[in-house]
Amino acid sequence: MKRYSFTFIAIALLSAMAANAQNLKTIGNDVFSLIPPPPPAVSVICSDILYTEKDGGGVITITLSEPFPYPVIVNLVLAPPQGANPGSISLSVATVTFSPEQTTSPVPFIIQDGTLASHLDGFTITPGIPAGQPGNPDTVYAMMNPGHVYVADTPPTILQPIQGSSLPLATVGKPYTFSWDVSDVMADQAGLTNLWQFGDGTVATTYGASGSFQKTFQITGTFVNTLVSMDKDGGMSTVYFYITVEQPNSYIVTFLPGNAPTPITFQPPPQTITNGVPTALNFNYFYWEGYRFKGWLCDADNKIYENCATVLNLTAAGGEVTMTAQWAWDWPGEGVSVETINVDANGNVTLTWASVGSAAVTVYASDNLSKPFAEWKAFQGGATGVTLTPTSLTTAGLDITKLFFIVRAAK
Repeated sequence: MKRYSFTFIAIALLSAMAANAQNLKTIGNDVFSLIPPPPPAVSVICSDILYTEKDGGGVITITLSEPFPYPVIVNLVLAPPQGANPGSISLSVATVTFSPEQTTSPVPFIIQDGTLASHLDGFTITPGIPAGQPGNPDTVYAMMNPGHVYVADTPPTILQPIQGSSLPLATVGKPYTFSWDVSDVMADQAGLTNLWQFGDGTVATTYGASGSFQKTFQITGTFVNTLVSMDKDGGMSTVYFYITVEQPNSYIVTFLPGNAPTPITFQPPPQTITNGVPTALNFNYFYWEGYRFKGWLCDADNKIYENCATVLNLTAAGGEVTMTAQWAWDWPGEGVSVETINVDANGNVTLTWASVGSAAVTVYASDNLSKPFAEWKAFQGGATGVTLTPTSLTTAGLDITKLFFIVRAAK
């Protein structure tokens, strides 16, 4: 059933002649104007505040100007402002269902991005009632009043570098790492442009919300640096920070394995040593089976330094020093002096030595002195000597025309 309401405005002490005017009614000595109500409407009620993209969201209210005896379904159509960069919000629901006699329903929304267009023109939310519902509310509610949500862009927030901070010392001629971290809504992060100005007269441009890059200073001094971060909508923030650049007072030591094969443990890392400060060299982690580490050959002074030796002023500040591992054979057991080596007509090789008693003796044979220990062939010897047949030597893969022997006795 359609309902009507009227608004009465009292106009006192009007003459009786006014009673004949249209839409006027006389009661006693008073004349009243009868103003018909507006047609029933569905309205989207929005806050009159200007949202920002960092507010996260808000709430709009869908209203029926009059209650209805049946449920009413209202569809909501969200339209962004015109332009290539409209911004973005999303409604929690696209359809609202009113219970019988219910006249208001809140609808939350989420803000993803604010731009100049969404600030000036806003997002339009238009209600609509689909046909075919009980009681035909689409014919009752003749007016559909849209609402608008206005969202402004907010500038990014620079978290790193910190405004007014002093960065760690930099050194002339050495790469220095700068890092940045900028907070902004997700929609603006990828499009962030970061403009760096360094007090030495150089500039750089980076992109995105975070990252790092390297710059090498060529002059000394304390410099004021500037970082300006700008989002795709023109919002920008600026920080100023300081850095002091000094002449180098240290040098780098690099460690190499020398002739050793790939080390089975990690390589000693490069070491920074300050001039004027006695410093122990890094521990040697290189390993070569059958060989003993003798020390580091320093290319700066051509001296051998023991493992973890303390060094001082190997080179000038800003220079580099290379330490190369030096190796010596490290055969197991104790050495046995060979007294005689004889080869008979059949090619048998006999080695003799002074008696070692009950100690186990091993004869190591090779046809190449430069081969590492692991590639030498081992033969069991006796207390005073051993005879090796051509067959045993060739079976071991040795060239019997050129043989070298080392005899060791177990300790």
